[in-house]
Amino acid sequence: HIGGSTEEAQQAIGSEVSQSIIEFFKRGQTVGAVGFPPLLLPPPQRGRFERIANVHRNRPGALGEINSLIAKMKVNIVGQALVTDSDIGYTLIDIEEGNSQNLVQEINAKSESTIKTWITGIT
Repeated sequence: HIGGSTEEAQQAIGSEVSQSIIEFFKRGQTVGAVGFPPLLLPPPQRGRFERIANVHRNRPGALGEINSLIAKMKVNIVGQALVTDSDIGYTLIDIEEGNSQNLVQEINAKSESTIKTWITGIT
């Protein structure tokens, strides 16, 4: 199909892809991603927070394992969303500001299900 072959269409596609990449790095959003579970977690209605992104193996207890580590560190969750496909889970966790570095290290070191955890946004 040649609908996307015009100069205008190519420019629009470039803008859309660029915006999707920005949203992933700023907010962890994966809506529209190909081959990855789509997830959108809007910002909490109040206060400042830090957003943690976590990719883990999709197996029973994976989210509980992560939440257990969060609870042990006495970190308050202000928002959380999870989406999975057959192999992986993707979680966005909004926590109260100031705890993200230690939490990311703890999850990456101690969660058997985790593939990678990182800080994706601070608002």
